[in-house]
Amino acid sequence: MDIKCADFAISIKDEILFAPLPGNKLFSITTTTMKTTPVLDVSPNKILAIHLSKHNELLISLRDSGQRFPVTDSSTRQVVVFGTNYKHRSTLERDSAGNKLFNYVKRITTDSEKNIYVVDWFDDDDRGRIVSIDRNYRKRFVYTGSTFFNTQESPFNPEDIVVTSRDTTIISDCRNNALHALNTKGELLGLQITRNLNVLYPHSLSIDDEGFLLIGSSINKDAQIHIVKLSV
Repeated sequence: MDIKCADFAISIKDEILFAPLPGNKLFSITTTTMKTTPVLDVSPNKILAIHLSKHNELLISLRDSGQRFPVTDSSTRQVVVFGTNYKHRSTLERDSAGNKLFNYVKRITTDSEKNIYVVDWFDDDDRGRIVSIDRNYRKRFVYTGSTFFNTQESPFNPEDIVVTSRDTTIISDCRNNALHALNTKGELLGLQITRNLNVLYPHSLSIDDEGFLLIGSSINKDAQIHIVKLSV
């Protein structure tokens, strides 16, 4: 399908969920018949990220239809959780003190304990952080990059995030040609310079059924997918 979409995910029924830009609606495609069905309308907000967990929960991030930045107190920046049949379960937007949890949620994933991890950008240069929320929707940790690797000259630029079967979190730090691996407490376990693997500008991440890490990269419109064996 030659379309522009904000994000997509694949269900346990091999249905593709996607939000074509400008991202006000979520659609489902049955891969056997290629029939497209609208399943959610979030107007006037826009869908940014889509994630289907192993527990069959749908998580989507939303923002208002205005400018991306700056984020004001009246801006809509949410992660919404749905159960089966797209039934709303909860909306995450503010912490217990009333402060906004997110700025611009680019990607979402979950671990085996149903903890939530998001790539959260906070400016137009795509500088960002990782925010983790527990199942009681309380903030667990915030990761802003490696103190010895990410500097003012090379700030943390998270693009995508995945969690391994061992609950190790892996983040692509695109402009710095790196992958960060975190434990469940948000502590840095390891840093892989992808340039050493001939992988430049790692964007997208996925883990296949055999446990291999797939890294999507692109430079000068030369898109590639690299398959890597994990050791964490």
